[in-house]
Amino acid sequence: MSHFIRWAVTLPFIILVVGFSAFHTDEITINLQPLAENLSLPLFVPVIGFLFLGFIWGVVISWLNASPLRQKNRGLQKEIKALNKHIDELQNQNRKLGGDVSQPHMLGDNVEFLPGLQDKRKQKDGIF
Repeated sequence: MSHFIRWAVTLPFIILVVGFSAFHTDEITINLQPLAENLSLPLFVPVIGFLFLGFIWGVVISWLNASPLRQKNRGLQKEIKALNKHIDELQNQNRKLGGDVSQPHMLGDNVEFLPGLQDKRKQKDGIF
């Protein structure tokens, strides 16, 4: 579905750009005096060029704004890796002590200090 939406947005934009280019072929002169001589171009060339530069500018700004999120993601990935390593170490210790690692224990299965919560869990699971 996203492929269809992508084309539904892109195709009209392409049609507009091609139509604009076809109808605006008049020559304009751009004065680049301190750097170079005058430059004669069809009108659509600088317009499309500036649209492209605006697009690139937006991509760069979006990439810079997402930098904190990427940094946070890298930190969380490192934390996940460290926690998985710790879990493996604990499972190895449990195995050495003769514990059963094949059936992980769910935290809160034998909670008796919250009987109201335990009753709600049993009702939700269909035990009652």
